Amino acid sequence: MFYLITSQDVALLSLAPGQVETEKYCTILIHYEKGVPPTSEELAKKLESKKETVQAEALEELILLMINGESYPKLLMTIIRFVVTSRDHRVKKLLQIYWEIVEKTKDTGDLKEEMILVCNALRNDLMHANEYVCGSTLRLLCKMKYYRILEPLKEAVLRNLAHRHSYVRRNAVMCVFSIVKSFGVEVLPEAPEDIEQLLLVEGDLSTKRNAFLMLVNCDQERAIKYVLSLQDQVSSMGDIFQLAVLELVRKVCRSTSVNKGRFLRIVFDLAASSSTAVSYECASSLVTLSSSPVAIHQAAQAYVQLLTEQSDNNVKLIVLDRLRDVQKHHKQVMEGMVMDIFRALSCPSLDVRKKVANSAVCRPQRFCRWTLGVKPIATYQELHRCVLNFPSAAMAPTTISAPGRFLSLPKSVASVGVDAWNKKAQLAQMLKTLDGSCKARTVSEVMQEVRGFFTLGHLLYAYAYLRMLHYKDPNLYYAALWTDPAFLLPIVYTPTVGEACQKFGMLPFFPRGCYVSISDCGKIKEVLAEYAECMLPKDSNGNYECQCIVFSDAGRILGLGDLGCWGMGIPIGKLDLYTVCAGFNPYKTIPVIIDAGCTDASGNSAKLTIRDHDLYTGLKQDRMKHEGESGALVNTAYYGACSLIEEFMTAATELFSEKCLLQFEDFNTNDAFPLLEAYRNKFLSYNDDIQGTAAVVVSAILGGIRLQKPGNKELIRELRKRKVVFHGAGSANLGSANLLRNEAGVPKESIVVTNSKGVIWKSESGNEGNFKNFEQKDVASIGQPSGYDHTSLLGILKHHKPDILIGAVGQAPNCFNKEVVETMVQIQKEKPGGGGRPIIFALSNPMSQAEITAEDCYNFSDGEAIFGSGTRFPPVTYKKRQRVPGQVNNFFIFPGMSFGAYWCEAERIPDKWFMVAAAVVAQTLDDKDLEAESVLPHPSRIQQVAHNVAVKVAMTAQRDGLAKQPLGDDIAMVSAALKARRWSPRRVAEGYGQGCNDNCTIS
Repeated sequence: MFYLITSQDVALLSLAPGQVETEKYCTILIHYEKGVPPTSEELAKKLESKKETVQAEALEELILLMINGESYPKLLMTIIRFVVTSRDHRVKKLLQIYWEIVEKTKDTGDLKEEMILVCNALRNDLMHANEYVCGSTLRLLCKMKYYRILEPLKEAVLRNLAHRHSYVRRNAVMCVFSIVKSFGVEVLPEAPEDIEQLLLVEGDLSTKRNAFLMLVNCDQERAIKYVLSLQDQVSSMGDIFQLAVLELVRKVCRSTSVNKGRFLRIVFDLAASSSTAVSYECASSLVTLSSSPVAIHQAAQAYVQLLTEQSDNNVKLIVLDRLRDVQKHHKQVMEGMVMDIFRALSCPSLDVRKKVANSAVCRPQRFCRWTLGVKPIATYQELHRCVLNFPSAAMAPTTISAPGRFLSLPKSVASVGVDAWNKKAQLAQMLKTLDGSCKARTVSEVMQEVRGFFTLGHLLYAYAYLRMLHYKDPNLYYAALWTDPAFLLPIVYTPTVGEACQKFGMLPFFPRGCYVSISDCGKIKEVLAEYAECMLPKDSNGNYECQCIVFSDAGRILGLGDLGCWGMGIPIGKLDLYTVCAGFNPYKTIPVIIDAGCTDASGNSAKLTIRDHDLYTGLKQDRMKHEGESGALVNTAYYGACSLIEEFMTAATELFSEKCLLQFEDFNTNDAFPLLEAYRNKFLSYNDDIQGTAAVVVSAILGGIRLQKPGNKELIRELRKRKVVFHGAGSANLGSANLLRNEAGVPKESIVVTNSKGVIWKSESGNEGNFKNFEQKDVASIGQPSGYDHTSLLGILKHHKPDILIGAVGQAPNCFNKEVVETMVQIQKEKPGGGGRPIIFALSNPMSQAEITAEDCYNFSDGEAIFGSGTRFPPVTYKKRQRVPGQVNNFFIFPGMSFGAYWCEAERIPDKWFMVAAAVVAQTLDDKDLEAESVLPHPSRIQQVAHNVAVKVAMTAQRDGLAKQPLGDDIAMVSAALKARRWSPRRVAEGYGQGCNDNCTIS
């Protein structure tokens, strides 16, 4: 018997970047027990056995005998007849070893005829359902050097480039490369194009790297084009792929200066990588390819970071040699880094300390005598004593050269925020746990992880997981959102984002978002430029590319109140919806927080101590306010000659052009309306809380009317007959009331709005009333209410008898109690014709603040109410019928509104367009939505809805003469133009969701 240790005969990538090799098969003979080998007849008898275990043992014995010099040519046909058809995986594995070592040619050198039969077996294995069989067969073919065997298998090999399993795709790439390398690209002329297509959608990093290396070797021009198309995304693609890109960059830049600037930009971006190998290779590449002081400084900085952060002494020694080489030719660049290099004196390795001390970079004669006034030897001794006594301080970075790389806070607070966060052991452990759990390489793996958190009820952890995924692999993150928006959007945005904002400082810092503080007044343009330099791409003219900015001062986050800088989760989540729903390029957007201070615990619904929290990194001061023209308190920093908002919006348009869309988000109502009025015609801007919410509310009402009267197509006319009570006088309800009155044509007397004092009223002169600002005054009823309790919601309903009740109070959860709902039902029964159904919306976010739950609304109304909510409630089964409550969420409006307005380069966005958008959304309801009694389309069709809105907005803008860039003469042309401008993730492992396809229609 033989005892053997055999290496797997696998195709591997060599350690040298840019090269692909095949590891040769290796066998070590350990012991040979029997002296007389079996005959061909004896082995044939075993191979012909119907027992697969016997066949496997015989095949293994045959392989070992052949490896040790025995010859059994007659058994080839026996194996083809009796063994090849086996489905046993062990037999399959042994067969592949046998195919490699068996003699394949005659004495004349011609291929044996039997090998053609082997080709059929190999083809079947290439199409095998088991990925291991398929992948290992491809691995075997990598070592086949007989074109007659490979030729009939080419189609099957190429088909495996699209296999569902990454193991198979990885080996398919290797097999294709092996064929092309051995026989020339002529035998597989379609291979480079197929590999390029694979690169665009591949999710597995190793497969992607293999495919890219093959493209580099077979079609360098195509590889260059591919890399340049991903210029802004290479930094998120994993270290082994980045190393392959760097190898190509060096190879190309040494031979030609074409596109050298763009390639160097890639190297600059990668220099900040957390990977030691990538950072080192970037530094080496910059030194080799450029003599620019900026490039040399970046390279030296990367070397210094490796020196101070890496624990491997060999790395430190190598880096010190590289720094010495840099110093020889670029002394001035190195002068400012001496103290950083001195920190390496805390290293326990004597060799490292000696090299630091003897390094030409750090010889401190001139530095010590002129700067410190002491002798060099004393300086060395003092420095060495300090770094040994305080190693953590010595090894800590003194500055953050690129704040956008690490976190999204201004330099003035960045190090303090990170340092405070890192001192919390449980938070640091959470970061490690998140990083460890975020290993997904495909969409299905992401969905599996998130569903696991969801099943356990850990929605906030799912949110943190997705933020980590966005940091590590933005394309995969957006691909996942694309695949199932209905499931994931409630995690990345409402309702989960509400809790995320309340705890934002206790979540890991990631490089997303720009903070503009009142302390930046006079230099806001510099702040935006600093962020843009780190985070935005540039066009061919060197200008920053920014399509849109969502900015908030977090003065009123959902229904949660003032959360200050912790409100950054809102503009981040909003822009994710811009990308997923409409198609904005996420790399060309900026979420912004305007930091004007933060109210104490009394300013938020949960009474959280945010401003004084030790992890709060914003301005720890109250908001400066004064009494505005309407008598309400407004933020002083936003008005007057030194308006922070005007400086910000002006700076943004100067940096990113006038077509950049600027969206107000979650400003306190007292500021939201006057700011919108002040800037809506100066910039391409709107307030989603006022206008977007108004549009989706009107759309939901129209959807409710469709449920009430399925055959009626005159929805606007029906709407004008309805009476509406708005409970709550925030920006959402005020905007909705104005849109109904000004654009839908609903009579003013049919609209009643309440505030904390009851029905909002004013005298005929307008000098008296219980309104709190101009906006409430504008919707106020004429004359002081009398004859009923106008401070009680129940009294208001019984007196005004509305058809529609809309709650957006924000801080009065469950205020629509059973008596309120029953009253709404009774009102409809008492109206002429009777039997009508009331429309009841609970719009406050998050779920904890909702005026009523879906289940209670259906139960209290005996199934009569038509319900919608700001937060997505689960389906409710009532009287054996399942109802899916419509989510009255702005994401049906703002993505399409913004996308259409941006690409037609609208001069402004008038209120009329929001009424147009509302009608489009209502028209998008399909039979399934109506059957489920949903007032709005299902979120799974959000991309279709957004596209329909964008098309209609662009058409309306052109018709109104407000479009600087017409997109077409008819709906079909505009639709096609907008589809062509949609951004989509380039790397999608297992396909997109429905997305925006040819079924998107406008009526």
